[in-house]
Amino acid sequence: MGLYVDQLIAAGWLRESGLIRGKTGRPKMNLELEKNGTGWFAGVEFTASRIQVIAVDFAGNRLSALTKAMPSPADAEAVIRQVQQAIQDMVGRMTEKLLGIGVGAPGLVNPDTGMAIYSMAFPDWADIPLQARLSQAFAARCTIQNNLRVIALAERWFGEGRDEDDFVVLGPRSGFAMSIVKGGELIRGAHLGAGEAGFWPLATADGEEAAHDLLSAPAVWRRLTGSTRETSLPTNLHDELAKLACEQSPAWEEVTGLLPGSSG
Repeated sequence: MGLYVDQLIAAGWLRESGLIRGKTGRPKMNLELEKNGTGWFAGVEFTASRIQVIAVDFAGNRLSALTKAMPSPADAEAVIRQVQQAIQDMVGRMTEKLLGIGVGAPGLVNPDTGMAIYSMAFPDWADIPLQARLSQAFAARCTIQNNLRVIALAERWFGEGRDEDDFVVLGPRSGFAMSIVKGGELIRGAHLGAGEAGFWPLATADGEEAAHDLLSAPAVWRRLTGSTRETSLPTNLHDELAKLACEQSPAWEEVTGLLPGSSG
């Protein structure tokens, strides 16, 4: 192992970052990834309303980021074109080679086959070979996963979940879903649908409704403002919801009462 590490250090991929001395035994040498000037990686995450792209170097350092609006309505081909254009815009900012792409896509995703299976966010989003399309377009390796599961992995590896073996990430965005980490492992489900709670029926005063129609960000905004489905959503839905977050009202009580884990 030491020989391989020495080779990686000599090639500029790793560096020694200091010794850790324990109470007993030999001290351990910490290793860190080097920035390395051979290229960069693109991280992409998209929903029904926007696309985010971030560029990182080999050591995971953030180099640049951009956000673009997703046109609405958008069919599958339009979504793919918008995602490709966002990545291309980032390529235009960088001077080194694009080495790989990681994509967080909404809905059911098969990371083993690289297929985006289904998402209610787009009308004809079914069995899309997204991994192959992006790999071919940019001549770079691409991996895909459900966007909320990517967030859960990021929390587990780098964020608030580093010291937690069991946690859930809720996603009340353009749809409603969650990602689940149990025993330190990401739960996918037998049919890749673990956490896809949008179609779960929730009891209301008027009967039962799907979680998507009650707890997604657009649904919450409409309920809090008394708007109908025909009402256009605000340009910045996040900011508008933040303004309403602490304005308690009968609608606010009803919405929060439906959230998982609430007394309602």
